[in-house]
Amino acid sequence: MREHSRATAYQTHLSDDRGVFHRLVVQLFLIICLSLFGMPLGAHAEDGVMLLPHEEGMLAWPVEDMVGALEAFVPRRLEELDVPGAAVAVVRNGQVVYEGTFGVQNVLGGEPVTPDTLFEAASLSKPITAHGALMMVQDETLSLSKPLGEGLVVPWLSQEHEAAPMTLRDVLSHRSGLGNNLINPDRDPDVAPGTMFDYSGVGYMYLQYVMDQKAAGGFSTWFDENLFGPLGMTQTGFKVDEAQAEFMARGYVPLYLPALLFFVPFLLLLSFSTIAVWAFQRFVLDRPRFQARDLFIPVVLSIALTLFVVAHYVGWEALPYILLLMFCLLVFFFLIFFLLRFLADVMGLLHPDEGIISRGRSPNTARAIVICLLLSVGATYSVSRIQAPLPHMDFQQENAAHSLRTTAGDLGLFIAAFLKGTLLSPELYQEMFQGAAVINSEMSWGLGLGVRQQEELITYWQWGSNPGFESLMVIDPVRRGGVVILTNSSHGQMLAQEVAGQVMGVTPGWTLAPKGD
Repeated sequence: MREHSRATAYQTHLSDDRGVFHRLVVQLFLIICLSLFGMPLGAHAEDGVMLLPHEEGMLAWPVEDMVGALEAFVPRRLEELDVPGAAVAVVRNGQVVYEGTFGVQNVLGGEPVTPDTLFEAASLSKPITAHGALMMVQDETLSLSKPLGEGLVVPWLSQEHEAAPMTLRDVLSHRSGLGNNLINPDRDPDVAPGTMFDYSGVGYMYLQYVMDQKAAGGFSTWFDENLFGPLGMTQTGFKVDEAQAEFMARGYVPLYLPALLFFVPFLLLLSFSTIAVWAFQRFVLDRPRFQARDLFIPVVLSIALTLFVVAHYVGWEALPYILLLMFCLLVFFFLIFFLLRFLADVMGLLHPDEGIISRGRSPNTARAIVICLLLSVGATYSVSRIQAPLPHMDFQQENAAHSLRTTAGDLGLFIAAFLKGTLLSPELYQEMFQGAAVINSEMSWGLGLGVRQQEELITYWQWGSNPGFESLMVIDPVRRGGVVILTNSSHGQMLAQEVAGQVMGVTPGWTLAPKGD
């Protein structure tokens, strides 16, 4: 049984606000409004998202009221957004006061999400890694200002850039100049380190390599012994052992995403290659007519190049599954198309003739084909919105940028430790947000966490996005509270933003502009 279970939260905090009768009545009324209408009194809507004034965020509510509101709101939004499952943890006054689980971890099996269900936390791996690195700064294993690769026997960066003064500070604040393609990382900085903000997962891969070389027992073992173990995060790790595999949630994406991932580059490449072949034949070979057989080379070339493009971003291991999903959609499309063509030709459903069965007349083929195509596209689009399960990430893969598997309760313990200041010295905590990399008027980035400032309110945050998993962690250092939301669907980011906005009582928006995604 977890120390901060739901029952414990009720018992511990029930007496905190029992004497405030008027406030309790108001909060109960808000819960009723939230449950029935999805819009509490005094709230306003922006892009369909329920927003609360800062003073009335759930973080300030009695715990039992907050629990009731979340357990009315989250299941409804799971259904509306087609998200199979989610887990939420809320921290207040440096303590985990609520851990809620919703929906299922696997649609096919129907297993419910429990406090033991593991989610891919994606980029929530980064603040965990950053804290580990700063703990190594504290014990003088690493330095914030010296070159990160100093003392490595085998360099990780390309040789010509290994001598560049890329520091730990540059990596943690996303000013390393490295890219964000984790499948095929480029070890050459695009710009000089320390000069500009550019969100980089590859920088964290470099950091992992350095920590693995300098940490006793290696990267994962160091975290198990120095961070996860002491904080009680017993179900968290950068890789998954056999005993934990059965608790992994399955990630889900709508079928159209894998299809778009293939067809968008394929159609673009086909267009360019077809124009190139036509131009070559027209102006070099002096052949004025472009025939159907001339498409053979553009089609074959486009398919081959598309396979390489897709594999470059998702990996060769994921490519067969993407092709399988795409094949299933194509089969469905052609089955619907040929069924409609059969009905059109035989029964005369799509043209004024009565049909070849009754009168033996030829149908209006062109019009029938167009209508059948349109109907087939519509049917395929409807089916493509169904969420498809994805294969699990390799359980033994460890990546400081995105491979953390954890529970909402464990990340709640991390937030609580951060707010209590038990992980680092006060000087290092202050160092985290001094000289943060400025992104825009609202956003900047410290050493491992984003900083969002809305008038007088400052929150620290990190979002996560792996295929089939979306997550968000938000911390309010002034009110000593925070929230973490984990979901197993590509539709989950909207839910995560909404829940965080409800708990914090502010407009959702813990995200970067497209350039930084």
